[in-house]
Amino acid sequence: MVGFGAAALMLFGFQELAARHALLEAERGQINSNLVVAADALDPSDRLYRAIQGGHGSYGESHDSFVIAGLLPRYIKRQDVIARGKPEVEQRGTSWSLFGGSLAAFWQERTQWCVRIKYRDGEPALFADTLFSIRKLENAPSLTLPERNLPLPPQELQDVMAKYSDGIVLAVEFERSGESKRTINSRTWRLVPASAICPKSP
Repeated sequence: MVGFGAAALMLFGFQELAARHALLEAERGQINSNLVVAADALDPSDRLYRAIQGGHGSYGESHDSFVIAGLLPRYIKRQDVIARGKPEVEQRGTSWSLFGGSLAAFWQERTQWCVRIKYRDGEPALFADTLFSIRKLENAPSLTLPERNLPLPPQELQDVMAKYSDGIVLAVEFERSGESKRTINSRTWRLVPASAICPKSP
């Protein structure tokens, strides 16, 4: 009788597990059916996607870095990534010197991308405002824009949108650093004034 009872309990447990698995699969299917990913979106396995989604910058992040980190996810699509440079990595382990004392471990990675910032839909005035924001960045390209007076008069806004209908090409660099690759405490973006991977950048 003991063996029969144990077998009954095992069968009941198996049925319970199977029912729970079926419920989880049904829920997963429902979630996936409602998940819509644009065909032109960056692939989650892409380095640029991971850099953009990798979290906020460090304390005291520069205004330039903050602006670039905000505009990339808004405008960059898969076809806007023109080129990517080879990541440059610098690292050292914990060390000690007679005069400097103990030196903490350090790891830094820098990667450049050549990207196109292009208007597609939404508010034209917002794109014009983005161009003004780029214009004020260090190492910014020379943008021939009217004096900032938003909202722009309709004719000036049309002129700006027509002039930059193909967008603007920028070389951007993402840098992250910390004690190790797994301990990152600084993430920053900047414009690169002269990039070998982005020769068309102004």
